[in-house]
Amino acid sequence: MPALMAVMPLSFMHNKEGGYPLGGSLNFAQAIAERYQALGGKISYGSKVKQIVVEDGVAKGVTLADGRFVAADLVVSACDGRSVLYDLLGGKYLEEKNREFYENPQLWPPLISISLGVKRDFSGMGEINDFKLKEPLLIGGKEILWSGFFHYCHDPNFAPKGKSVIQTQIETDYSYWRGLHERDRDRYNQEKELILEKYISVLEDRFPGIREDIEETDVATPVTWERYTGNWQGSYEGWVPTIKNFGTTLPRKLRGLKHFYMTGQWISPGGGVPMCMAQGKLIVKEIMKERRA
Repeated sequence: MPALMAVMPLSFMHNKEGGYPLGGSLNFAQAIAERYQALGGKISYGSKVKQIVVEDGVAKGVTLADGRFVAADLVVSACDGRSVLYDLLGGKYLEEKNREFYENPQLWPPLISISLGVKRDFSGMGEINDFKLKEPLLIGGKEILWSGFFHYCHDPNFAPKGKSVIQTQIETDYSYWRGLHERDRDRYNQEKELILEKYISVLEDRFPGIREDIEETDVATPVTWERYTGNWQGSYEGWVPTIKNFGTTLPRKLRGLKHFYMTGQWISPGGGVPMCMAQGKLIVKEIMKERRA
């Protein structure tokens, strides 16, 4: 699998079948939203769904956190699978395959993400850098032996000319951060600051003087990922592919529930934008086929 995941993107890009969207995920998402709205779609931002309303086995719409009801001919879920199945639907429409995946979860390990805005130009250096640490770091109860960073100087949308955004991501334990966040918010924030300081010290050792060049900082823990995206346990790509589950697809429709569909990264192991796009295309084709029947 590691060799396959390295070769596949290279082959896609060589054949002009894939690439990097300038502006990153924000521009990418905004382009989709603009196209959707141009076709007559409406988007309600800041409208968290509390419940999927079902009457006589038919999805009729959703109730929002502020109490409003939004009627719908069809309800399509593209968000966190566990929240949908166990919370929004109350666990009433669980397929056997869903139970197997959610009761014995194999998730992509959650991440701590550290982002820095620096007044230093990293153009000309490889966009991805990895290196072994001189001394291991203890972060979230886990010993870290390797570190590194991404920089985005190939994309002018990230930072002004002559400056850079650099980022590192560190695998960590969700339960550690969730427990700390619930028990002691001050200590949770202090731990984030401590991790930031440790990482800046690592960079200072490789790039002397960079500490004084840092203008912006941001640290996101698995709790942050969960709060912003809703992804279960902060797992950024859902199910991790294994020999057993590779190629598996979870049900897009649920037995006993009409006018409801699921799509997104919780439908198939692997996650990521390309898989979500493919699943979205498949669900639209399926809906169109059923409507023509």
